Amino acid sequence: MECTPSGDTSESGADSRTSEAVAPVTSGEDKIAPQATRSQPPQPPAPCATSVSVRRRVIALVLLVSMLALISMGAASAYQQYSQVRSTASDGLLHLKRLQSLLAPELRHPAVPDATTLVAVERELTAAEHDFALTRRDLGRGVFPLAAGAPAAGNTVATVAALAAAADEACLAGLDLAGAGDILLPLLRADLFTTGASSTTPTLTAAMMRQVTADFEDATRRLGVAFTYAHSVNLAALPATIITTQQATQINALLVQWPRYTSQFATVDTWLHVAPALLGLNGPTRLLVELMDRGETRATGGYIGNYGVLTIQQGKLAPFSLTDVYALDIPYAVQQGWPNAPSPYTWWPFHGFGLRDSNLSPSFPTSAQMGIYQLAKEGGPAVQGVVALNALVIARARAVVGPVTVPGYSQMVTAENLEAMIRLYTETPGVRLTARHQRFTIALGRAFMSKLHGLSSGQLLAIAQAMLTSLRAKDLQVYLGDPAAETLLAQQGLDGALIQGPGDTLTIVDDNVSGNKSNLFTTLTAADAVTLDAQGTATHHLTITYHFDSATNPTMRPYLYGRRVYRTYLRIYTPPSATLVSLDGFAGRFQQINKSDEPNHQMWGGYVYVRDGVPYELHFEWSVPHVATQDVSGQWRYDLAIQRQAGTQQQLALAVTAPATSSGHSPGEQQSLVSFMGALDHDRTFRTGA
Repeated sequence: MECTPSGDTSESGADSRTSEAVAPVTSGEDKIAPQATRSQPPQPPAPCATSVSVRRRVIALVLLVSMLALISMGAASAYQQYSQVRSTASDGLLHLKRLQSLLAPELRHPAVPDATTLVAVERELTAAEHDFALTRRDLGRGVFPLAAGAPAAGNTVATVAALAAAADEACLAGLDLAGAGDILLPLLRADLFTTGASSTTPTLTAAMMRQVTADFEDATRRLGVAFTYAHSVNLAALPATIITTQQATQINALLVQWPRYTSQFATVDTWLHVAPALLGLNGPTRLLVELMDRGETRATGGYIGNYGVLTIQQGKLAPFSLTDVYALDIPYAVQQGWPNAPSPYTWWPFHGFGLRDSNLSPSFPTSAQMGIYQLAKEGGPAVQGVVALNALVIARARAVVGPVTVPGYSQMVTAENLEAMIRLYTETPGVRLTARHQRFTIALGRAFMSKLHGLSSGQLLAIAQAMLTSLRAKDLQVYLGDPAAETLLAQQGLDGALIQGPGDTLTIVDDNVSGNKSNLFTTLTAADAVTLDAQGTATHHLTITYHFDSATNPTMRPYLYGRRVYRTYLRIYTPPSATLVSLDGFAGRFQQINKSDEPNHQMWGGYVYVRDGVPYELHFEWSVPHVATQDVSGQWRYDLAIQRQAGTQQQLALAVTAPATSSGHSPGEQQSLVSFMGALDHDRTFRTGA
């Protein structure tokens, strides 16, 4: 997930800070007192890339809008009656410059501010807001009484008044965010784990989260008001000696980007509302954790060799370790008479279906739900979600925290040798696995978790960024039972669901059924030549080439266990309207042609056998009607989304052509619309036309 800030708010939602209304004060009786300093509430979980980005933008908005308001004050020098206004505004600018200096280190190197810095930030914001509120009042009193709709200003004083109002609202937004920081920062500096926690360790509560949510929403509302005022100004009414062309351009660019900021704020706000369920604020939240081995590919990434159940309560993680999945699956399989796979997967060749086999669907939410069901069926606890990861996720985090020594094994585990160490101690060929071998993953997990204690804020942010990278690459996949949270993941393209339209789509899925680690040596290359016709039908000519060559990694050959053939079940998913023209390359048994195990998709599936060192090709031709259109100028509009299978080494060569429409082409001539060659290391969408 992108971001799960936390904290609390009062039930009433009342705001103790005084604020001007959207229109400037017009009553000469009104007086504005400086803001009272907020008391420091409690605290939160770790920040993420999205929260840091939002914080930077909010600070930039406060400074830029406010500085422009102050620069504009020079225009009032022509009016002696505004000398006091200029003095007050200049004082506000001084406080903002101090604020900028305070936050400069955090902006250069994102980190969690310490308590002293936060108090100083609030002090400068409070003073600046007081000055801008006075300026806003004095300029608005009988001189520029803005209507509720904030109409366009037509002169210098009106422009300055609007900018002063914008600066005031922006400062109030900054105070709201500082108030949320009062709650969250002590939590970010506290231990994330329950182990050894004392009674004085800050703990996140539902009330704190409500307060943080209210503060964030109020800040967003105030920024919206600030931009309403800023949109109303006429920068051309200010002399060039007051605002430069470059400054005006910067302000206008910021105003243009505001809709994008509001969308991001809305996403953060939604995460804040689902955070109580995810962080265990209303009772423990349990997540099934699956460690997948990408050396043995499955539909959602790899073989589930180890699992655990992670418990989160009041924003803290309970002690956690991974366990060999066979310890759960084998007793269950014996008791149940070695059951077969569910009916959609009759091609699955192994008996004793269990948790280790539960990720046969290429749609991660479907496989996650199967894992939750299978865990409970085998006697495990009820869980509210699934986290599936491979060794690359741990390696990225380990690159931040440094090497880990595993007690009792005399091994220094680094980001580079992590995968090899796990394989060595859990799958040593020809060596009977002892309890000591089986305990390695548990010991490694505990040693790694201990390294997370007491991390600096910079390290926490680096790990958050590493997790986001892993999510986008599908090395880390998350399913959340909370519908609102799962919807958020889907909206951001991070749910791992099988891709659907609108437009054309293609997903290629392998399941290694060799009983070995063939994927350590295997690369799949997909060469897809797509031709559009005049009716907008897309015809695909796809060649899939497997390169299975153990000579590329001789030290890993023992993990083939003597089997020198890569045996996989290949599935091709396309839009439901796709019509197959021809195919070749599947082995004879268990072919599924035009029979899909996923709704709203066409599918062609079958076994493939690839000999060591001998490339193997398959060919498919199909058409998808009416997925491309032409506009009045003859320009083609066509979208093709190609989904990467998690944990695989896939290469893509794509060419899309269409009938040429310009006068310089002869009848029947084709024009190139798309040409791509490279790694399919994440989902890619190719789009032509506007």
